[in-house]
Amino acid sequence: MAKKEIAVRKYVLSAEEREQLEALIHAGKNSAQTLTRARLQHRADRTGGS
Repeated sequence: MAKKEIAVRKYVLSAEEREQLEALIHAGKNSAQTLTRARLQHRADRTGGS
């Protein structure tokens, strides 16, 4: 049986992208789904994707 390879995704945002996400999150004037995705992406960037 072949071993399954585990895909490792790393999220690395530029400083500009990080600032845009932070502004989006702190403004709080978007849909809940958009804010949740922004928070997850921001957190993944901070923790190195894990």
